[in-house]
Amino acid sequence: FGRLGVKNQALMAAVAGTLATRFAEQTQQGGQVASLQAQLATFNAQNLANFAWAFATLGIQSEPLMATLTERVLEDGFVATFNAQDVANVAWALGKLGVRDLRVLEALADHALKADLLASCKAQELGNILWGYAKVGACHRPLMEAVAEEMLRG
Repeated sequence: FGRLGVKNQALMAAVAGTLATRFAEQTQQGGQVASLQAQLATFNAQNLANFAWAFATLGIQSEPLMATLTERVLEDGFVATFNAQDVANVAWALGKLGVRDLRVLEALADHALKADLLASCKAQELGNILWGYAKVGACHRPLMEAVAEEMLRG
């Protein structure tokens, strides 16, 4: 729906609500209540980035869903699996939805710099990264400088 620009607020709210409700109510072996976080743990970096992108494209904000999504990004070693497009999509989605989670933005920036992802970014991805950070008022100076250098090389 996001790619087609079909903004059906009721549908996306139902999807977000159904996911949160189902995952919170399900039980797993051992009697533990399954959570949305446990389900998102099955998402790889691309799945998670696409999921965030779809909700942001349609402007659908679900605080519990976004909180769980950002926690997934911060899980040990997960952000290290992100490629340039994943970083750009998540940064853009956070900006679009006004989610100012500095821990996630710091993790994305640190990973992008450490893994030298900016060199493989397309101009659109560099712009999406900058826009996402700017939209929520976050400044990660080393990232901003590296993006500027990459754009000048471009």
